[in-house]
Amino acid sequence: MRAAETFVQIPATNGALLALNHAWSLPDPQKEQEAQASGIYPIDRADTPPYLSGNVLGTWLSALRIGRTLYTSMPGEPFPEVSHSLRLHTRGAWSVTLLSKGQDDLGYFYPSWVYPFTAAYGSDHHIFNVAPQAGDQFIEGQLGLIGKIGFTTTTYTPPEQKTTEFGRDAQPGIEALAAPLAADAGRGGRAKLVFEAIYTPPKGSSSRPEGDRVHWRFGDGTGAATGFLDTGQDYGQGGLGPVGKVRTAHGLRPGRYTAVVSAVNTDGQPASWRLPVSVFPRLRVRIVARRLHGSVYRLTTKVRGGRPPALAWRWRFGDGGHADGRPVVRRLASGARISVTVVDSTGTLARASRAL
Repeated sequence: MRAAETFVQIPATNGALLALNHAWSLPDPQKEQEAQASGIYPIDRADTPPYLSGNVLGTWLSALRIGRTLYTSMPGEPFPEVSHSLRLHTRGAWSVTLLSKGQDDLGYFYPSWVYPFTAAYGSDHHIFNVAPQAGDQFIEGQLGLIGKIGFTTTTYTPPEQKTTEFGRDAQPGIEALAAPLAADAGRGGRAKLVFEAIYTPPKGSSSRPEGDRVHWRFGDGTGAATGFLDTGQDYGQGGLGPVGKVRTAHGLRPGRYTAVVSAVNTDGQPASWRLPVSVFPRLRVRIVARRLHGSVYRLTTKVRGGRPPALAWRWRFGDGGHADGRPVVRRLASGARISVTVVDSTGTLARASRAL
């Protein structure tokens, strides 16, 4: 496991948000008056250097590597273009996960080329954005950290892509989520994944999927119909939230699959989304003990299945002691009971025990 962090300074251009941040130092009665007058409470965030100096905001970015899995902190709510850029320019990672509102909350952010679209399609994404270039700075900052923790990166040059989907607002959208995206099979030879769909109607439309159902194909020849989470593209749009039962659990045998969710709305417009998921063989562990001399033993493990590499080993001994690491050298009494818990890169745990 490796980690790195950096401090980023953003020249902010949104005077209203800066004023709300500066207002945090006001006495509580004045903050309450400001909230009653404007309907918005001052921003609960440090308003002194290095976190705020004039119009310059300071914030931390962190990147964490666990095996070949990458986690990056996002100081707010990133647009999909941010995650697209990080995944496009990172080499060698099995997955790149963005942790929204990690360490700070600077509202919505996106690459600078996206900014004109946010003002055009009637959302609040430009109202709660501190600076059009903030997304570019966070992408560049994270790519620098990603390179420090052992992944290879390529150069980021905005804009990443030129959008040709000017008619996107007139089309419905659908997304799929799975928890987890990768898992180990259990004792029954399958892993149970939970799937969820999110549906977005065309701008200004209340048209929903026919029958208030979306349709799943899990990639193993089976499928299901479920409800969905309903979102919107318009600022202040109401009537949003869960429609029916939005989640379904499905067991999959070891293998790689592409789950597909699709729907046709009541205006006859189709939408679909493809989601790759993986199931690995059941994680198993066996203890191997070798006497070095006298009562001193070298303990290690044989690990099968799971998603390699194994990431951590936690040993416990009958005398109440414990140790970490794959190979452990320890003095143990004859007949002592030992156990070990191993975790792989899906987060699955496997345990073994034995007596010497």
